[in-house]
Amino acid sequence: MAILRLSTQMKKAWRQGFMNITDYNSTQGNWAYNNNYDMFITIWDGTINDYSGSTKLLKMRTYGTASTESGEELITYNSSGTTAATSNGTATWFHIGVSDNNYWAYGTVGTDGSGADLMIGTTTLVNGTEYNFSNIVFKFPSAI
Repeated sequence: MAILRLSTQMKKAWRQGFMNITDYNSTQGNWAYNNNYDMFITIWDGTINDYSGSTKLLKMRTYGTASTESGEELITYNSSGTTAATSNGTATWFHIGVSDNNYWAYGTVGTDGSGADLMIGTTTLVNGTEYNFSNIVFKFPSAI
């Protein structure tokens, strides 16, 4: 496997391109907003990318802001308000996108310190309980 090293300009381009697709903020003039899409982080109970065998627990509208820190390009996502869980379950995976068929990133969910791609305070979500999130950071490192 080869390691691809990205220049600062390329990291910024990747970050900005990803943010332009995933951010619904109207001031950005981005793809999602221009095509009347809202962006969501959806949290599931089940096996990653197995929609027929997984239960959707929470689908929350999100927005992102770009920054640079210690040479890494970042997008920090926050929820736009609170959203009630639609089912009881244990959060095991997530994706970010406009729908279940149209998403750009996915990964595992675990509790703080677990090493999962998305770490949250508790993975037990309860139907009807309101949730929000802040400071979910996507990093674009120097090498991929």
